[in-house]
Amino acid sequence: MTDKRRCTTHRVLATTIAAGLALVLAACTAAAPGGAGSASAGAVESAPPTASAGDTGSGQGGTKPDPCTLLEPADLEAQFGTAFQPGVLVGTTTAPHVECQWAKEGGFTSWLNLALDDLGSAGWGCLAGEPVSGVGDEACFGDVGLHVRHGAWDLVLAGVEGVTKEQLIELAKVADSRL
Repeated sequence: MTDKRRCTTHRVLATTIAAGLALVLAACTAAAPGGAGSASAGAVESAPPTASAGDTGSGQGGTKPDPCTLLEPADLEAQFGTAFQPGVLVGTTTAPHVECQWAKEGGFTSWLNLALDDLGSAGWGCLAGEPVSGVGDEACFGDVGLHVRHGAWDLVLAGVEGVTKEQLIELAKVADSRL
């Protein structure tokens, strides 16, 4: 096989894997505890509503802040030492689950994901996780990343391989301070 054909094959394989990951993420979003409301999985909202300044973080059926406003590309660059694209909103802020995904500049797959969930009947994501102090009302490393309870909301940060626990904690402090 020629080098040019091998590169084309690798590019097609990488694109196929990225598309598959996007489908899995969309399926997980649609299957989130409590359902995804009326938003279709993978839908990107161009002008999401934001919580009012007086919102106390009740999270139960109310509008959550846009999770893409909780971290800026500059926050991610400071933590990881590389430029990031603006976050992409997945879902709607009125649903029980909404998330934001950031990709590295020039990349096409999510590098960091921040979800904001109503606690509701699904409960708190830290039932048996590794406790973390100094962030949110309560925090732990659970099944999918760092869970931070803020009032009735579960803020979940997860990154790809190579993202350290310390980096997630520092980003969670920033995001929690903006809720």
